[in-house]
Amino acid sequence: MIGEAAREVKRDTLDSVYNNAEVPLAWRPLVCFDVAMKSQRRHTSVYTTLFDRVIAGSYPPGTKLAEESLALEFGISRTPVREILRLLEQDGLVRSEPRRGVRVVPFAADDVEEVYDIRKALELLAVDCAVRTLSLQRLRELRDMVAALGASRDVARHVDLDRAIHGCIVEGCHRPRLAAVLDRHLRLVQHFRFLGFRDAAVIRRTTLEHAALLDALLARRADDARAALAAHLDAAKRQVLAQLCAPPARTRPERRRRKGRAAAVRTGTAKQL
Repeated sequence: MIGEAAREVKRDTLDSVYNNAEVPLAWRPLVCFDVAMKSQRRHTSVYTTLFDRVIAGSYPPGTKLAEESLALEFGISRTPVREILRLLEQDGLVRSEPRRGVRVVPFAADDVEEVYDIRKALELLAVDCAVRTLSLQRLRELRDMVAALGASRDVARHVDLDRAIHGCIVEGCHRPRLAAVLDRHLRLVQHFRFLGFRDAAVIRRTTLEHAALLDALLARRADDARAALAAHLDAAKRQVLAQLCAPPARTRPERRRRKGRAAAVRTGTAKQL
């Protein structure tokens, strides 16, 4: 990773460090290392920004992501942009096609189901690791927040609380690699959280599920916590898939035409329509 970052730094930048008499000779490798790491952090930030834009719908399906315009927007060269787009393609968010470039792909129901299934397996592993060591004070705070928020229709606050609860479990497992993979999958479904919490029934159900999960964690009941988390994630998956698989809502003119056809059939004047 460091080597890749260093290669992305402009050669004249590194040369200027080595040729700068004001930089002590012994320090120059460290300064170049720092420059390389700053470049790597910059590229990671660009990847995260593009990832979030796709998930949030800022780039609708079919949107073309041009290397040149992205490089210009973020002030980096086209080479790291190309690598970032390749990472997004590995995430399943974009597709590179000959003579068409890189375009955003729709998130299909099968994709969502797979993401939720992977997330469930990994988060159950995380809760197994974390249940004995999670901070009771933090769990108590989250439980009080669930009770205080209740049936409020504030979508943003419900999304934030949901993220905080699951984040507490992920951070508490103390498995950096597991946490990194889980974080990516949690971000993949964050857009659907906003859609789900617009429904009052989803808010009520999720509030009860969060309360049951936190109560089990506070009591250090590993089996109950695992069962509560599994039920919560299964319900979330069903709700998202129901949204994605639902037929599109009919517009008012379309409903009028359908009613007109039905009336025409009853009166025998369908041909006139």
